[in-house]
Amino acid sequence: MKKLCLCAALVASCFLTFGCGGKPKPDGMPDLYKTTIVVTQNGAPLADAALSLQSDDPSLKWAVGGKTDANGRAELTTHGDFKGAPAGTYRVGVVKMEYEIREGAVDDEGNPVVITEEMKKNPATMDVRYVNSFSLIPDEYTNPANSPLEVTISSSSSEIPLEVPSE
Repeated sequence: MKKLCLCAALVASCFLTFGCGGKPKPDGMPDLYKTTIVVTQNGAPLADAALSLQSDDPSLKWAVGGKTDANGRAELTTHGDFKGAPAGTYRVGVVKMEYEIREGAVDDEGNPVVITEEMKKNPATMDVRYVNSFSLIPDEYTNPANSPLEVTISSSSSEIPLEVPSE
């Protein structure tokens, strides 16, 4: 029983020190609040959109962002590894690209070009000779530095709705 208690205390200590991800928070990182942004466009969930948040506080140097799932839900992370975001007001940039094969496109062997799921996950693998890309988000909403979209994160935040206009 004594070993079990010691083991439980050790595990608890690790969670307190490193968090669930196992990495210690960098020096100076503020408290993070678990926050999900639910992105919709024309009232429907916006899947596979990348969010980047920029604080109105110039002293907040930590990158905050997320990617929406099929339900338009993006769990925010800070510095790429830590769940949640520091409290504050942020401008939000949203990027959502679509890709289509150019009509009649064939590869070097003469085969019709298709976009695979792997290519959608990593658009950099698409050959620009065969694929057109276009944004589903108006330009003024893609860069957080000048986006009119704004959210406020606090200790009481958990889920924030965000409606994004169509292109």
